[in-house]
Amino acid sequence: MTPLALLLASLLLLLTAEAPANPTQMWAFHSDQEIFHSAALTNGPYAYAGSHAGDNNFVRQFLIAGDGSPAFSVSGQDWTVAASATGDYWAAADNESDNSVVFSLWASQSNESLGEYSFEGVMPYGQDMLRFSADGATLAGLFGDAATTRVIVWDVPWQVPGIRLLYESFTPVGGPPNAFALSGDGAIVAFIAGQHCHVLNTMSLQIYGVSNIQEQANALDLSQDGSLIAYGYSEIRLKSFNGTSYSTEWTQEISGYHCQELMFSPSGDYLASSWTKNDNSRILIRLYDLETGEEIWTFETPESASNLQDAAVSLDMSSDGNWLAVGTWGRGVETLPEVHVFHRGFSVPYFSLDMPGSCLDVRLSPDGNYLMAGGTHQHTTANPAGGDLFMIDLDLESLEPSVGVGTMIEEFAWFVEDPICGIDLSAYNSGFVPVVFDTVYWLEDSMSGRPVSLGMTPGLLNPGQSAQAMMTFSPQLTEEFQGSLAWVLEFTDPEGVRRISDTLLIFASFSHLVAVDPSAASPLSYELLAPYPNPFNSTTTVSFSLPIETETRLRVFDVLGRAQGILAEGRMSAGVHTLNWNANSLPSGLYLLQLETSLGIKVQKTILLK
Repeated sequence: MTPLALLLASLLLLLTAEAPANPTQMWAFHSDQEIFHSAALTNGPYAYAGSHAGDNNFVRQFLIAGDGSPAFSVSGQDWTVAASATGDYWAAADNESDNSVVFSLWASQSNESLGEYSFEGVMPYGQDMLRFSADGATLAGLFGDAATTRVIVWDVPWQVPGIRLLYESFTPVGGPPNAFALSGDGAIVAFIAGQHCHVLNTMSLQIYGVSNIQEQANALDLSQDGSLIAYGYSEIRLKSFNGTSYSTEWTQEISGYHCQELMFSPSGDYLASSWTKNDNSRILIRLYDLETGEEIWTFETPESASNLQDAAVSLDMSSDGNWLAVGTWGRGVETLPEVHVFHRGFSVPYFSLDMPGSCLDVRLSPDGNYLMAGGTHQHTTANPAGGDLFMIDLDLESLEPSVGVGTMIEEFAWFVEDPICGIDLSAYNSGFVPVVFDTVYWLEDSMSGRPVSLGMTPGLLNPGQSAQAMMTFSPQLTEEFQGSLAWVLEFTDPEGVRRISDTLLIFASFSHLVAVDPSAASPLSYELLAPYPNPFNSTTTVSFSLPIETETRLRVFDVLGRAQGILAEGRMSAGVHTLNWNANSLPSGLYLLQLETSLGIKVQKTILLK
């Protein structure tokens, strides 16, 4: 039976599919004085945030599925917060005004205090200086000053005397502690102080080495089993444990950039890194293959058109390593999203969030379903007063394909709110062997439009790699459309056997959401209409409506986030505005129209087909 015949014969066996991914803002929390620089997120039901910079600062517990009102708060001066992945315990460190640090542990469900440890004359550094191990059995903290660095390790829950290790490093230090990493079982801890990286075993108290980085660095991470360490600044260095110490496997650098954050995938097959251009005009995210050090993919923001600095200051990853979150300072008035979420197989963000100011810390729940972002209410270089927290439901469950009984058909239902003429798709090889696909079969079901073209280049798809596809419809799908679309990919396995896809995960490529400013009223009416025609050949009409007179800018971006031109700019009156866009100088592809005003951002997709 041919694959197409198999599809037709199996149509009645298809399972009901879910709607496509639709990330939504669940709640937002605003403070007029505090800045949120530390966050922690569990698989549920709790989220945590620590603040500083205000006259009175707090560490707070929130319900992920709540309304954004704190469920529990403790006042203090400068809070760093952490939580176990299971959500059983959470901890915080408060840098008090007299340069003393107080570490506290709570039971999450009851918020019962399980004890405190105080240290005088020292302070914690940075929002990541308090960490639970992945298994939740170990809590570690880093604190000190320019002369002395201390690492403290507890078993969880705390027992008297409770401290497994209190390690003090006096020389060589060369500066305060500024990076910290903990293995998944809590047995290995690494930290950077000044220009030196220290690694020690928290069980045997053995020191595995002190490496001279020869420059101030804050990018550092350990693999889950502690066998690998990565650190650096102008270049990153990967080292592996040889039984007594760590030896270099490979180094990588990007000319004109410095590395700010590093994170190993839990599976130990890739290393995520964030880089900032030396003049702070742009950032890039790069994934490296751990075995070879080769680049897997790179994402880069457009060059800054202003003097506002950008920096990639926070990375987090789901526990399966499939989802990566990045937090950046952004560009303020340039309205570049500060937060991006990537699937490991794609260099195009699955989701982006535009915050009012800068993001200082971003967290994924371990299962990847939720995103928490905290930061400033204005750009961080503008001496900001106040900050914001956002909780996003990433709706990852809807990305899971339904599988037909007895077949390898993958299906989605597309519930569209507006007429749509194109759907962007990606095929991702989630298996363990390379495949060669060369045929894509489509089947319509209850559709008011039918697929008329598909762009997907046949070829080799290695494990962890993706291929892009674009499907267009004629006529446009209407808002009443609630049909389903089924497809299979036929491919050749390494032994030359023809097969139907069973390890190819296919889903819509990405979406974009603009955060609602929790301190401002929402606009009553503000729209960027879908271009007409769409898809279009060289010229299309773009319309938008403004409820008030406001400064307005309408820009075009490609799918990599690179600006391709400004269609309208200046102060515009209330009403409907229409213009023609001539894209004759641009290549065929998917483009984003972004309308920016004081009311927020609106985005529409359009397809240029020449």
